[in-house]
Amino acid sequence: MNTNSYDMPMKWHKFLIYFSLWAGAILCVASAIQLLTGSIYGADGTAEQVYRVYGGLKSVDSIFGVLYLITAALLIYVRFQLAGFKEGAPNKLTIAYVVQLAAFLGYMIAVSSTIKRPIGDLANSQTLTSIVSSVVMIIVNRIYYNKRAHLFGNAAAVSGAPHAASSGVSNGFCPMCGAKVEPDDAFCVNCGAKIKE
Repeated sequence: MNTNSYDMPMKWHKFLIYFSLWAGAILCVASAIQLLTGSIYGADGTAEQVYRVYGGLKSVDSIFGVLYLITAALLIYVRFQLAGFKEGAPNKLTIAYVVQLAAFLGYMIAVSSTIKRPIGDLANSQTLTSIVSSVVMIIVNRIYYNKRAHLFGNAAAVSGAPHAASSGVSNGFCPMCGAKVEPDDAFCVNCGAKIKE
């Protein structure tokens, strides 16, 4: 990859940092609230009835409720790492998505074990779609960010690509987003990053 190839489409990156990661964090918080309050089983004291029948299920729900809150915090942290083009941010994104998928699968396995039913009985088309889409997101993001590793400091070592300078104009391109900038520009017209002191 040429060091001048900073002018790359960043629409997917913007979608991730302005919508997808926030939405993922909100969904994790919503899931955590449902698990911690028992509202996942419906209203009107249904949770207490379920917990009476399956004694260990309340502990499983509590543990994974906390894990979902941690996952939400991780997604928000990664969002700011990506937005700031921090070194290693794409790898942190992969880790966050793997943690999110592991929490989902772990919960299903824990519930299956607790209620003594095969995991296949708990899975439905929505569950399978969620698993497949999570795996696809991990793969797509790895491919996408490997092509843009030069924008994330020494993360370029992942793909062997040269990396952008950490500050100032590098060969007429913004070091934050890679957009073309003019020598007289004080700020990037694409991302608003300060280019000149």
